[in-house]
Amino acid sequence: MPSPFDGLHAIGVDETSYRKGHTCITVVVDHERHRVIWAHDGYGRDVFGQFLQTLTPEQRASIRVADGDGARWIDSCVGRWRRTPNACPTGPTSSVG
Repeated sequence: MPSPFDGLHAIGVDETSYRKGHTCITVVVDHERHRVIWAHDGYGRDVFGQFLQTLTPEQRASIRVADGDGARWIDSCVGRWRRTPNACPTGPTSSVG
């Protein structure tokens, strides 16, 4: 069975709260396949970093676009894990490839 992380090209990242705004989760979606591929309690650079650390180097390299709500931690985390000359996130939609 193939991994849900194989062939990722465009992902979306967002955090959302539940329980009347007191508890947050971070959600990563595959925009091309229109499905949630990962979710974890909490939010911020460390939580999103756990997702990126889960990926193999090849899986990380296949991601060309990562978009989010403009939270700085999303762009900085993508930049940290995708160190390439073109990995210069520039706002709500970040081209990383």
